[in-house]
Amino acid sequence: PAEASVLENPMKISDASPMGKALLGHRVGDVLSLDTPKGKKEFRVVAVHG
Repeated sequence: PAEASVLENPMKISDASPMGKALLGHRVGDVLSLDTPKGKKEFRVVAVHG
């Protein structure tokens, strides 16, 4: 969580967040449609750091 930053481009998302949990198991290039507080949004996984 300390390394998460949604203001950076690309975003850094913590695996402890709801969005991070939804992205777990996906690979670079995957496109996901996720429900967000501002409605359904599409996201593409551009990098995975562990």
